[in-house]
Amino acid sequence: MIWENGTGKIVMLANLVELGKNKCEQYWPKGEKDKLSIGIYEVIMQKEKFYGAYNIRELLLKCLETKEQRKVVQFHFTTWPDHGTADAMQLAIFQHVIESEATQNTGPMVVHCSAGIGRTGTYIALNAMTKWIRNHSKVDVYSFVSSMRNNRMNMIQTAVRYLDNNLFDRTFLDKAYSDHFCLSFEILITQNKKIAPKHGIFYCFNANTSYSSCGNAIRRDNGNPSEPSRYMEQYIVLHEALLEAQLMTNSAIKREDFSKVWTNLSMSDYPKNEGRCRKEFQKLKLALSNVDDDSMKDALSNQNKSKNRDQNIIPIRIYRPFLTSNLVKRTNYINAVALPSMRAGMGMIATQYPTPDTVQDFYSLIYDHDSPTIVILEPNEEIVSLFPENKQSSVFGVVSVSQKHEVSGKDFNERKLELKKKAQYEFLYDAVNDHLEQANIYANV
Repeated sequence: MIWENGTGKIVMLANLVELGKNKCEQYWPKGEKDKLSIGIYEVIMQKEKFYGAYNIRELLLKCLETKEQRKVVQFHFTTWPDHGTADAMQLAIFQHVIESEATQNTGPMVVHCSAGIGRTGTYIALNAMTKWIRNHSKVDVYSFVSSMRNNRMNMIQTAVRYLDNNLFDRTFLDKAYSDHFCLSFEILITQNKKIAPKHGIFYCFNANTSYSSCGNAIRRDNGNPSEPSRYMEQYIVLHEALLEAQLMTNSAIKREDFSKVWTNLSMSDYPKNEGRCRKEFQKLKLALSNVDDDSMKDALSNQNKSKNRDQNIIPIRIYRPFLTSNLVKRTNYINAVALPSMRAGMGMIATQYPTPDTVQDFYSLIYDHDSPTIVILEPNEEIVSLFPENKQSSVFGVVSVSQKHEVSGKDFNERKLELKKKAQYEFLYDAVNDHLEQANIYANV
């Protein structure tokens, strides 16, 4: 199929194994320069690049009969769970990366997941609608999805689930959606604050249609719109990704060009409030979405509230890293959020400078998540000292910290630390030994 259609791009949206089940057979070699023979074809891995949410593989496809060879690029999105949804921003970036890649073969792009309907349909619609709205003021997602379903059934669909012991009737969805999805993206962007995924998509797509007015027809929920229909998840993330794609600009700068671009920006005659950085930052502010109270309840609970330096700067649940090796009487909370890096989905963790009460949480965070590097931008040693003296050790909660090496420089200081998690018997010894007059009595306890 790839050969006959002259395909230059393959989009893979599933992983080989998900939840312990095989989802896709590996049709490319395991490593760079490796070969894989499949029938009359030979596949050679030329290059493989790994990013936070996706991988890119450059494959050389050879026909053994004709000796002809072609280059095919595979784009593998790795963070889209089966029967779940992808992150809208990651999906929009992924689509942009694929579209920006130039290939020699211009045949139809091949898109697949596992079943080839849910994730596959969502991406095809995103790709088509993103291109459509560049030349049109409105986009009709419903009509496009309907057209796809005429060619392949159940496109954009997650697995069937039960709600309130009633099977979902998909005909209600078609009926309810039919009049509400030709929307203006100018309105959508300016009304972005109305987006609240937990309340469904109707709040942001039609100002005259509320979720409650369509909720009964769609979900048979006895008028309770507190939870969205799980059947709409892929449909919702499609609209969110379309919005992200419209807000997103092509801001990438090649590494070799960055110095020149930044110099030009610094020497520009434009006022600072009209320059490129200012404009990009304003677009980032547009992309802010509402956060509901439930997602902040961990940070604002009575047990954790005192751990926040600023009650207005708190993590929401889905982005915060959990502590797993803290003391029994302490919670798994720390004021921190996980962030993606260029190469990893959780490549960085941003956190506040610890308070005297949260130093042990700080080191539990580093130990639990195998963080190899700590970067402190505004040290405040007057409030709390984070590090033991050089060649000394200190215990913070369950973690013993030893400073092995320290170098003081003009602009920064560098320390090499060794972290060890104390074993249970060490805690017992410390606890008992503090209350004994003679250390040798411990042997008889």
